[in-house]
Amino acid sequence: MDKRAHPRRSAVLAVTYGDPDALRADYAHNISRGGLFLATDAELRPGDAVELRLALAGAGGTIHVPAHVRWVGTLGEAEVQGVGVEFDRADQALAARIDRLVDRLEQAPDAPVRVLLVEPNGHAAQLFSDGLRSEARRLFGDGHPLSVVTAGDGQAALEALRTDLFDLAVIELRTPELDGEALIDRIRHEVDPGLPIIATARAEDGDERQVALRAGADAFLPKPVQLRTLVNSIRLLLG
Repeated sequence: MDKRAHPRRSAVLAVTYGDPDALRADYAHNISRGGLFLATDAELRPGDAVELRLALAGAGGTIHVPAHVRWVGTLGEAEVQGVGVEFDRADQALAARIDRLVDRLEQAPDAPVRVLLVEPNGHAAQLFSDGLRSEARRLFGDGHPLSVVTAGDGQAALEALRTDLFDLAVIELRTPELDGEALIDRIRHEVDPGLPIIATARAEDGDERQVALRAGADAFLPKPVQLRTLVNSIRLLLG
C-alpha cells in the first residue's frame, strides 16, 4: 500500500471476515483510505482475498469491503500479530463510503461528548481523564469539549448508565464487584445495546482482546493506552 497516498490513522474498530458460514471476528487497527491492519492469528498469506465487514456502532451499520492481504507480521510495541490488508476500491460507491468513514478521523464531533470511564485505580482514572480531555482539546479545539465521568467498579458503572446519558464507555476489563466482561454483557442486554464501548486491559492479563470480542466491545486497546488512538477510535465510533 502506498502510505503517502493513504496515510494511516491510529484507531481501532471491530471487524468480521471470512466465509458467511464461518465468520471470524477481531479488531482492525491503523485504518486508512487504502486499507488497514487486521489483528488475527488466522493462517492468511499475501495475496489471499478477504471479505471484511466493518462494524460501526449505533446506527452506523456495517460496511462490506472486498480486500486482499498485502503482508503478514506484527504491529506496534505490543507486537500484535496480524496482516496488512488492502481494500478493493473499484466500486466507486463503496470507495466513497470508506472515505467518509476515514473522514471521521479528521473531523471534530458535532457536539460535546460524554464518556464514562470505568477504572478501579483512582489515581490512574484521574490521569486518564485529564489526559483524554487534554488530547481532545488538542485535536478538536476548545469548541468541542469532552467530559469524562469515572466509575471505580462495574456496579457503580451500571448505576451511572441507568441514571445519566453517555455517548460512549471506556471499560477496564478487570474491575471489582462486576468485571468488565460481565458489565459489557449487562449493558448490551439491560441498558443500551447500541452504546459504543471501548475495552482496555494490560497485555499481560492474557488474551484480553478475545475477552473483549466475546463480551461485545466495539474496540479493544491494550494498556498503556495511547490517547491519540483512543480519541481517534472515539471519532470512528461516534461518527
